[in-house]
Amino acid sequence: MEDRALACALAPGLLYAAVFDGHVGDAAAEYCAQELHRTVRSRLGGTNDDALEAALEGAFESTNAAFLAATAPDEVAGTTACVLLRVSHADTLSVHAANAGDSRAVLCLAHAGGAVSGTHAVEQLTRDHKPDDPDETTRIEAAGGSIWDMEDGCGGRVARSLGDRMFKSTEPPLVPCAPTTTSRAISAAERQGAFALLASDGVWEVFSNERACMLVIGALAEGRSAHDAAEALCEAALAKGSDDNVAAVVVMLS
Repeated sequence: MEDRALACALAPGLLYAAVFDGHVGDAAAEYCAQELHRTVRSRLGGTNDDALEAALEGAFESTNAAFLAATAPDEVAGTTACVLLRVSHADTLSVHAANAGDSRAVLCLAHAGGAVSGTHAVEQLTRDHKPDDPDETTRIEAAGGSIWDMEDGCGGRVARSLGDRMFKSTEPPLVPCAPTTTSRAISAAERQGAFALLASDGVWEVFSNERACMLVIGALAEGRSAHDAAEALCEAALAKGSDDNVAAVVVMLS
């Protein structure tokens, strides 16, 4: 099991949640699970959109550099990173996401006539970074890399990650750690029963965004906690036939 997942408070009104999908060992995922939230906290200069985006981007860069510096030259482990900050102040609520790789965060919001049911709608909050995404393919080829068919035993599964020393040696790196970031204000009308779901690609390979949220909604409707709902989703992904590691975090927005 090379995935890691956690949630913790960084400050009053500021919750951090993250999923890390490790590969070639769990060293990078474990390091990020221990250190990335500390680095985000140390870089916080405010809770407005620009300050949070800067803190997230800087934390990804410095944590990646620290991992490479702290490990042996033959350590080639890497990890995706999908991070969510939930910020609540007085009557306002917002979420801020940073993602590198193909883990994903989605929102399930209260909304009449939504895609999931009559009371919820699903929005994908982050963008998956895969080598065959046109933008990522263009970037990789511009940096001197090539894309191969993975079924032929070549190529990689993620286009951005932390760690992966062998892909960080060029400038620009073929597989950078720079995340894409997103911010979203959550209105009072959207909050009832709403949640954010972060999960590694072991979940998204077998479930659509809508189906994954339906499974979480079902678990919450049975009176389960957010933790138990995340666990139920992972168990359902394995029962569905996912052949990858799976990890998930459910963050309530009510």
